[in-house]
Amino acid sequence: MIYHSLALNHEHIGDYEQAFSYFRDSKLAIKHQVNYEASKHQIFCQQLIALSEKIQLTAKNADFSPIFVMGMPRSGTTLVEKIINQSTEVTGLGELNDIAQLLQSTAASKHVLDIRMIEQAFQKFTLDNPLNGYQSRCEGMMTSSRSCDKQPFNFYFIDFILTAFPEAKIVCMLRDPVDSCIANYRQLYSPHSAFHHYSYDLQDIAHFYQDYKLLINHFQKKYPNNVMIQHYEELVTDATLQTQTLFNFCNLQWQPSCLAFYKSNSASATASKVQIRQPLNSKSIGYWQHYQQACDMLSNKFN
Repeated sequence: MIYHSLALNHEHIGDYEQAFSYFRDSKLAIKHQVNYEASKHQIFCQQLIALSEKIQLTAKNADFSPIFVMGMPRSGTTLVEKIINQSTEVTGLGELNDIAQLLQSTAASKHVLDIRMIEQAFQKFTLDNPLNGYQSRCEGMMTSSRSCDKQPFNFYFIDFILTAFPEAKIVCMLRDPVDSCIANYRQLYSPHSAFHHYSYDLQDIAHFYQDYKLLINHFQKKYPNNVMIQHYEELVTDATLQTQTLFNFCNLQWQPSCLAFYKSNSASATASKVQIRQPLNSKSIGYWQHYQQACDMLSNKFN
């Protein structure tokens, strides 16, 4: 925490070289505790896609049409959630962990990012709908006809979500790769969350981005009517057209007031709490250039 605070202080005064050094010290202090291996995550994602291509489950409940906003952290998920939540048809539920927890419980697995857990959950889905509990939870919280869940890591479970709720709409955020990587590197996530273990090394973050993009491209191709990829840069530079397209995809009625999300008093516990208090703007585009030298290898990797 001390190194991270020092990094933010140096960033505030424009000393980005020293800031990056402290960010690195902060990350290294935790990296050795989590034992994350990018190659294992890549294999898991490849196995997940192969399994998804092979298995076609029978759709369950067509009466529930939730909206999900997913994506790599710091990619605009909170921003899109707040915009969608401006609709009077939608109740924002924040980040619910129920999907992963229900699947893990169904598979009786100790690990959530494990292909054996996914395989076990697939088998259970042939007999029942393990996500019935999710619908009950949502309906108990809803004050309108639709719900919006912004748990970013639900992208691993899109097959299950669309089997359980074939009328669901899923928005997957995608941001410039280098901006995404440096934004995640600048953020200090809890090491107790297995989902965030990729975030303590810049190269690991880059590999994670590539894995994520591979997954969402697969699911968008498999479920073109249910999965939309929303580019962050397009959203903030052409807000009216992009939000109209977004609302149309979600089967919501668009109104200009959806762009006034920053006037809402709703709380946010995410790292984006400052950004959602401002109108849509492009200030974050190209932020990685403050760390040009450190990010050169990322630019080469993605190019």
